[in-house]
Amino acid sequence: MSRNEGPVGQIQTDGAGALDTDRTTQAAVAALPHIPALDGLRGVAIIMVMLFHARVPGFSGGYLGVDVFFVLSGFLITSILLEEQSRHGQIAYGRFVLRRMTRLMPGLLTFLAAYLAVAPWAWPDIHNHATQALISVLYLADYTVALWEMPLQIGHIWSLSVEEHFYLFWPLILLFVRPSAQKLRRGLIIAWLLAIVWRSECLTVGQSWNEVYFRFDTRLSGLILGASLAAWRRAGAGVRLPDWAGMVALICLGVLAQLPWGWPPAMVWGVIGIEMATGVLILVLLNSGSAASQVLSAAPLVATGRISYGLYLWHYPIFVYLRAEQHWAVVLLVGGGLSFAVAALSFVTVERWGMSLRNPGGWSRRFAQAMGRIADDTRKD
Repeated sequence: MSRNEGPVGQIQTDGAGALDTDRTTQAAVAALPHIPALDGLRGVAIIMVMLFHARVPGFSGGYLGVDVFFVLSGFLITSILLEEQSRHGQIAYGRFVLRRMTRLMPGLLTFLAAYLAVAPWAWPDIHNHATQALISVLYLADYTVALWEMPLQIGHIWSLSVEEHFYLFWPLILLFVRPSAQKLRRGLIIAWLLAIVWRSECLTVGQSWNEVYFRFDTRLSGLILGASLAAWRRAGAGVRLPDWAGMVALICLGVLAQLPWGWPPAMVWGVIGIEMATGVLILVLLNSGSAASQVLSAAPLVATGRISYGLYLWHYPIFVYLRAEQHWAVVLLVGGGLSFAVAALSFVTVERWGMSLRNPGGWSRRFAQAMGRIADDTRKD
């Protein structure tokens, strides 16, 4: 967050080179079910981010909510990829990318269209709104914000760029490396540690906060940790944590939300702490009935988590506009209320429409049905 803030398209796996070679273990681990408490955790993450962007006192570290999203995304996306590989022996890369695009692009394009319509009025002295939108739609904002502090009014798109790069490259890494189950689990833990070392080294050699905070290569650790949790779960090697661990992890999220923006240790120990707390919560929430699961399954948090993508998109420019002259309470109440309304509308319209397009076969069936109706009407005429 800126202060302004065989066939092509398929991943083939077989034999010893498969992602998971223990078919018995795979069969014993069910596909990841829908867990409302994980939606609630998303709700907590977006609330942290919004409180930070509204500049609410006591939430100077709310920017770390983005790292909660990273761990969750790494876990959920890798769970999907490993489940598909387990069921079909391959991952359809083209279909995976299509599903990501149909989920994300309708909301993003609608948001950018609205931004281009309103931004010249909201910020008349700024003339690069079209460039900001182009950078955003191409998912380049992580590096452009890090290096040139642009986009500005919609600089929050940087984190979506980080996740999109992960969505594009992670399945390809699985394609070319094709690790065994054991190597995948061990390799991801090592990769997580190396990602932390790399980020720390970038700070040590004098790179600025912006350079380190926003870039894809320095923000990989959360996505990798989430992926490692998915790999361990898929192998049936998950650890059952005591119920109290989830509540301790929730308290840690609140404590870490106090860390100041621009403080270099926050990029090392703060990020490590938030990632580990999120990982603990995921492991606890996989087993329903814990106190943390009950807290995060509260209907308001679950509903907030379900529209968190739209909330993340829409709230930031609204907050940036309001906080220039308004008290933080006005920014939070007025801007937050407007953001919730627009995000909910986006979810039930363009985002839901995009999700309906996830199955390419559905398009062909609907097209064939439409052509059949036209042919019938023509014969009747």
